[in-house]
Amino acid sequence: MDTERFERIAARFERRSRSSPRAYRALITALGALGFAVVGATVLGTVGLLALLAGGVVLSRNVVLLKLALPVGLTAAALLRAIWVKLERPEGERVLPGQAPALFAELERLRRLGRIPRIHAVRVDASLNAGVAQTPRLGILGWPHNDLVLGLPLMLSLSPESFQAVLAHELGHLSGRHGRAGAWIYRVRATWLRLLEALDGRRSVLARPLRAFFRWYGPFFGAASLALAREQEREADRFSAVAAGPRAAADALAAVAVAGWAVDRRFWPAMNRRTAGEAEPPPGYLGALEAEVHAALRDPGAGRALERALQRRSRGVDTHPALAERIAALGQPPRLPPAVFQTAAARFLGGALPALRASLDAAWSGAVRERWAAAHAQKAEQAARLAELERAAAEGPLQPDAAWERASLTEDLGDVPGAIALAREAVARHPEHAPARYGLGRLLLEQDEAEGVPLVEAAIALDRDAELPGAQLLAAYHLSTGRHDLAAPWIARAEALEGLHDEAAAERAQVLATDALEPHGLPPDAVEALVAPLRGHARVKRLHLARKRLRHLPDRAPVFVLAVEPRWTWRQFVTGSAEASLPQALANALPDRPHTFVFVRGRSSGVLFRRVRKLAGARVA
Repeated sequence: MDTERFERIAARFERRSRSSPRAYRALITALGALGFAVVGATVLGTVGLLALLAGGVVLSRNVVLLKLALPVGLTAAALLRAIWVKLERPEGERVLPGQAPALFAELERLRRLGRIPRIHAVRVDASLNAGVAQTPRLGILGWPHNDLVLGLPLMLSLSPESFQAVLAHELGHLSGRHGRAGAWIYRVRATWLRLLEALDGRRSVLARPLRAFFRWYGPFFGAASLALAREQEREADRFSAVAAGPRAAADALAAVAVAGWAVDRRFWPAMNRRTAGEAEPPPGYLGALEAEVHAALRDPGAGRALERALQRRSRGVDTHPALAERIAALGQPPRLPPAVFQTAAARFLGGALPALRASLDAAWSGAVRERWAAAHAQKAEQAARLAELERAAAEGPLQPDAAWERASLTEDLGDVPGAIALAREAVARHPEHAPARYGLGRLLLEQDEAEGVPLVEAAIALDRDAELPGAQLLAAYHLSTGRHDLAAPWIARAEALEGLHDEAAAERAQVLATDALEPHGLPPDAVEALVAPLRGHARVKRLHLARKRLRHLPDRAPVFVLAVEPRWTWRQFVTGSAEASLPQALANALPDRPHTFVFVRGRSSGVLFRRVRKLAGARVA
C-alpha cells in the first residue's frame, strides 16, 4: 500500500474517530478480530475436513477416503507450521531486582499507579530508546510476555526526572486506566504488523494465501487504527504527566529530541572522523557518547535543533503526534532541558551500571571492529588521493570530476566547512556539473541552510541519476522544517520513482524464455572484453549474445543474455549430467558484470537458445 492511499484511509477513520469515538473503537476492535477470524477459519476448515475424512474412514472403512485423508492431514500439518510464526523477544542485558533496586521500586510505583500488568523482564540495550515489547507466547493466539527494554545511551543522556517521565509514558501504553480494549488493540496492532513481516519471510506455498491476505489487511488495519494509536500516545503522555509531573513530562520530550540530535549530528560524525587516526575502535564509547550529549546541551545548536523539532508536523503515517502538539497538550511551554547533574543511569541502575556499561562497550567494539579497520584503511587511501588532488590544484584548475572529488574527499575526512568551500568553488567553475551541485546542496541542507534547495533542484534537472535521491533529500528537508506543503510533491515524486526502480530491479533479476530479446548492440571491443575469458574453454563450442528488451528504465543497466553451445562428451550427451553446473561455472569465469545471464543449450534452455541464435549479429565466438 502506497503512502497516499494509507493517508487517505487514515484520514477517513480519523474523521470517524472524532465524530463518534465509541463507534470508532468498536469498529477497530472488530477489524482487529477479523485477522483472528481468518486465521482461525483457515485452520478449523482444514482440520474439520481432516476430521470428516477420518470419521468416514473409521465408519465406512473406505480405502479411497483413506487416500484422501493422508494428503489432507499432511496439508493441515504444513498449514499449521506455515502460520505458527514465532515472534522473537527483544535482546539486551537482563537486569534483576537485586541489581537495580531503585529502578524496580520505580517500576512498582508506576505499576500500582497505572494498574499496569506485570513486567516479566527488564533488559538494557545500546539504543537511544525505551519501550515495552509484548511478545505473544502463543504466536497469534496471544498471552503476551512483557519485556521492558531500556537503552543505556538514553539513560546516560537524561536526568532522573526526565527518565521517570519517559518510563511512565512507555508503561502507560499498558495502563488499565485507559481500558482493556485500548490496550488489547494496541497489542493486536503491533502483533499483526510483526506477523506480516514474519510471513513475508516464509517460502511455504501454503502460506501464500495468508501472506496475500495480510499484505492487504496489515496496512489497512494499521491505517484504520492510526487515529487510535495517536490517541494512545496522548493517553500515555497524560499518564506520564500524572506520574512525573507535567513539567518533567514536557522536559523529557524535549530532552529526547535534543539527545537524538546530539547523537546523530555530533557524536557519530565525530566517531567516524576518529577512524582516520585510530586503527581500532576506541574503548568506552558510551562514556564518549554521554560526554558529547551533555556538552551539546550547552551548544547554541541545541536550541536550533529543538526549534526544528518543534516545527515538524505529523505526517499521515506517523503514529506519534507532533512534538509541539504533545508539549502543548501538557500545558507547558517548550524549553531546552536543564543541565543534567546526575544521569538516570547513575540513579536507577546504581551498582549494576559499571557491568552493563562494560558489557555493551565490549559488544559494540566487537561488532564494529572489522568495519572500523576497513574504514581506517579507506581513510588512508582517501587521504593519499586528496593529497594528490591538492598538488594538482596547486598547479592549476582541476577538471569538473576531480574538483568535486576533492570536495567529497574533504568531507569524508571530516572537514565539512572545508568541503562546503571547495564544493562552492567547483560549482562556480563548473555550473553544469550535476554531482557538484547535488553535493553542495546536500551539504548545505545538512547544515539546515535553505540555500541548498535550488542547488539540489538544479542537479535533478541536469542528471536523472540525481532525481530519486534528490526527491528524498528535499522531502526530508521540508518535513524537518515543518513545510509539509513543500514536502508533499517531493514525497509523491520519490514514491513514484521508488516504485519504478523496484519494477526495474525485478525486471533485471531474471531472464525467461518468453522475454523479448534484441541484438546486443555492443561495440566489438566491449564484446571481446565480455567473451574473452570463455574463448578456448574446453566446454565451449560457440557463443551467442543478445540483450533483453526492457520496459522500465530501458536506458539504464542493460541486461545481456549469453547463450553457450557446449562441447558434450558422449556420456554427458546421454545423461545431461553437466547441464546444471556448467552455466554457473562459465558465469564465474566472466568478469564481474551485473545483469549478464549465462545459458547453456540443453533440455531446459533450448527455446531461449534458439531465440538468441536467430538474432542478427548474435554469434560472437
